[in-house]
Amino acid sequence: MAQADLRLSERPTLRSPVLITAFRGWNDGGQAATVAAGYLVEQWDATRFADVDPEAFMDFQAVRPTVTLDEGLSRRIEWPENAFYHAAIPGTDRDAVILVGVEPNYRWRAFSDLVIGLAKDVGVDLVVTLGALLADVPHTRPAPVTGAATDPALVEELGLQLSRYEGPTGIVGVLHDACRTAGLRSVSLWSAVPHYVRPARRVDRHDGPRRGRDRVRVPGQRGSRLRPGHAGLRRGARAAGGHDRVLRRGR
Repeated sequence: MAQADLRLSERPTLRSPVLITAFRGWNDGGQAATVAAGYLVEQWDATRFADVDPEAFMDFQAVRPTVTLDEGLSRRIEWPENAFYHAAIPGTDRDAVILVGVEPNYRWRAFSDLVIGLAKDVGVDLVVTLGALLADVPHTRPAPVTGAATDPALVEELGLQLSRYEGPTGIVGVLHDACRTAGLRSVSLWSAVPHYVRPARRVDRHDGPRRGRDRVRVPGQRGSRLRPGHAGLRRGARAAGGHDRVLRRGR
């Protein structure tokens, strides 16, 4: 692992951690995947402990930094980032490492090796990637979610599908290949998102389709802390085929 590219503020001690990843970009239709991961960070009160230096992986003309005002006075540059958080998964005896960020523009293999290196360093034994694609589905129904894995034993254990996809891929596909090479089990969860949705600016906004909360309910555990009145979430979880088992049983 290229330590110069990884900025580690602490090295947490974790219990059978699972790594959950989401990247804005080609794998994130309607930003549903990163909304879901951000929602987990918020709901599980996750603590940030590391991030990747964007200098070696980002094209800042394609993914531009932004200027913000700090308390309305001084200007501050916010750079594109890939940040790692850790949290206890409520109702289980294991922890989660959540990586939320932006698909890198350069050095995908080096980036994947960095992620896998950190995952192994903190004891991760399962990687779950979140993805989303724009499709002809309505926002008035639970978001369809599919799960796949390349490990036949994991497919059978969790009731998923064996991945048969062939074609162009993004950082999610490259990361799964790196997991296979490193002997690390991995699962891919994809949500279909209405093609007409606009990207969400906040995880908790209510003025758009329910893709964020429906999407999050799948890799979470039963009885997660969701706000009352969202009956569609439970329908979405059932329609997704019970993939909440991924975090509970994926050991």
